[in-house]
Amino acid sequence: IEEVFAAGCGADRIVVLRAIQWRGVALRFAAEELRADRDLVLEAVTREGEALEFASKELRDDKEVVIAAIRQCKSRGRRSATALQFATERMKNDVDIVVEAIP
Repeated sequence: IEEVFAAGCGADRIVVLRAIQWRGVALRFAAEELRADRDLVLEAVTREGEALEFASKELRDDKEVVIAAIRQCKSRGRRSATALQFATERMKNDVDIVVEAIP
């Protein structure tokens, strides 16, 4: 995957979508504007909650995106804090987020 993105494909939405469908954390190689694409980021975090780390700050502050990342981690038997650590402070202090993160 790194080789594909090293070739300058990180700004190609189709290439990024295919990559995150294979592995959510491939979002790390996406161009900045695609890391801010809500649909792409939701796709990434529903496949791999840890992909939240590579989302734009605005999307790390989006309740639906953060909850999707937490749920994905929990569904794989991972600690919800794995995704929660990448959310903004505002989201970490949101009651709905905290309740969702409880195992």
